This record gives sequence, structure tokens and C-alpha cells, in this order.
Amino acid sequence: MHRHLRSVVALVACAGAVAAQQVPEILYYKLNDGGGTLALNEASPGAGFTQAVVNGAFTFGPGQLGGGLVGTGQTGANAYVDTGYTLNLQGTSWTLEFWYTPTSYPSLQYLMGVPVGGSFRVYGAAQGGSITLTGSGLGTVSATGAMPPIGTWVHIAYVFDATTTPPRVTPYVNGAPLAPVNQTGTLTLNTGAFRLGSQI
Repeated sequence: MHRHLRSVVALVACAGAVAAQQVPEILYYKLNDGGGTLALNEASPGAGFTQAVVNGAFTFGPGQLGGGLVGTGQTGANAYVDTGYTLNLQGTSWTLEFWYTPTSYPSLQYLMGVPVGGSFRVYGAAQGGSITLTGSGLGTVSATGAMPPIGTWVHIAYVFDATTTPPRVTPYVNGAPLAPVNQTGTLTLNTGAFRLGSQI
């Protein structure tokens, strides 16, 4: 069930080789656009739209490292950021990271994902709860206790290591690693474009 996203997202990076370069290579939103309905993708070389399309009632506001996006409580069917990038992460190592702070605690907040069946998504709920990554063929990975108090920023990262046997995902909360989760399935991704602020 989708609930309202009432949060500020300051940074999303999704990259196959972060260590090899300082700028993420797929998606990188600083969210310093200041207004309007477009958010520049500053990844190099980048994928999806050069400028993501901001749909519905999001406003640009302050973030942890510059700008951010503030949700106003609309459902994800109407309010989301369309990156234009169809996830293509099979067989490679990747990192997904972002800054986040809640403005309230609805029963469930989808922070990002794909709209077709929601097979790849990140979500959280009550204060002190986990922020969780899951998907079809992807074992559930929880950043335990990562859901911060209202107005407090948290940095979340999920690092998928395809070089280990089996592959594994390690969650990080404010730079501290948590227990890695072995991945024994085959990651299956949908054809829908990756969205911020929604997974439907």
C-alpha cells in the first residue's frame, strides 16, 4: 500500500563504479534547481533524462548538502520525480545513496522505486524503524534503526557487490556499515523508469 511521502530528498546517486570517479555515473541529483519542474542529473556520463521531471506537489527547499525536495503529502501516483532511467543493474556492482529527513510519520513512506509492480523500492515508516531496500530477486536489506527523528538528516547507502560469491548488499547508515545480506536470487527489474518520492 502506498502512503504519502512527506520528506526531503537531498541526494540520490546510483553508480556502477563510484570508487573509480568522484561523480556518480548513472544518476546524481544535487537538487539545487531552486524551483520549477525539472531537476538536473549531474552524473557523468549520466542515464535517463538530462533533467528529471518533477510531477505533482513537490517544492525545492534546503537539503543537507545544498538543495532538496519537499513532499506535500500527495500520493506517489500524482507526486514523483521521473528520472527517465530504466534500471539496468544486472551483473554489475552498484551503489544507491541519498540524504533524507522526514517531516511526519505516515504508516509507510516510499522514498524511491520503479512504478511497474514496485519490484525495486526503498521505504521507511515510524521513527527508529528501518529504511528498507527490496525488489524482485533481491533479498530484503534493512538499514536497521535508520528512520530518523523529524528534522534530523540521515545518510543511507546500499552497496551491491557483484564480485563476491554469493553477491551481497551492505547497508550503511551515516557511513557506518551494517551486516551484509547475501543475495542468492537473480535481480529482476521492471521496465518502468526509476522514480524519486514514489514507487507506483
